[in-house]
Amino acid sequence: RDALLADPSRFATALKDRLTGAGVEVRENCRVEAICHASGEYRIEPFGVTARSVIGTLGPWFGSVRLEGMEPARPAFPAGWCKAFNLVLKRRLCGEAAFAVHAAQGRMFFFVPRADGEVAIGTWYEPWEGAPEKGQPTEIETDRFMEACNRALPSAALRREDISHVEWGVLPMRCVAKSG
Repeated sequence: RDALLADPSRFATALKDRLTGAGVEVRENCRVEAICHASGEYRIEPFGVTARSVIGTLGPWFGSVRLEGMEPARPAFPAGWCKAFNLVLKRRLCGEAAFAVHAAQGRMFFFVPRADGEVAIGTWYEPWEGAPEKGQPTEIETDRFMEACNRALPSAALRREDISHVEWGVLPMRCVAKSG
């Protein structure tokens, strides 16, 4: 089955509520310094919280956490990092259904309607070597993405004024690649 995630923020909140309702302690937007394992328990520093298991969703910060008393079950450090981002437009380009458009060099752009009348277009990638928290796309990168969308779907006629906001993150890459 396929699904359309019309409100990502609402989904994240529902998931967090479900986890906390099941007794899981969720910590957000905080810096973990170390995960220490001893006597079958994990201690999370600097908080002093103990647990039988830990799920770390550290993304590009995974190499910055000190591990004590355990062998890391981490993948090998990636070849590099990339910024990944979606443009969220103030105007609808489609009805209630998402659609995809083939673009140059085998790319495909997905246009996904949101519950609030906006549409998200994604995803664009740019190589990145800086600190993860400084990975927000530049105007030049955003313009490059918008131009590629306009070449793939000229009827969209996207302009910078159409952009409500940009959703972005930093992802691992298997190999270093160019923009796109």
